[in-house]
Amino acid sequence: RVSLRLDDGTDVALVDSRALATIVWRSAGSAAPALGPDAAGPQFDAAALGRALRGRRLAIKPALLDQRVVAGVGNIYASEALWRA
Repeated sequence: RVSLRLDDGTDVALVDSRALATIVWRSAGSAAPALGPDAAGPQFDAAALGRALRGRRLAIKPALLDQRVVAGVGNIYASEALWRA
């Protein structure tokens, strides 16, 4: 779906057979979006998730998929976590 050639000759390609990815092109110096804590990081636990979700009026799965709430949780991890819960 996307192929880039870098100045050093390196090719970078995005292959997304399910068409779920999004590419955002930003100019140099523009601010990157804010991400929540890494789900696999040592600082992330149930208390951190509780703080991130406090005051939100959104269904739990879309909240878990919001990378501003917690980074690194995709559809499969969210589904499995909710099933276990």
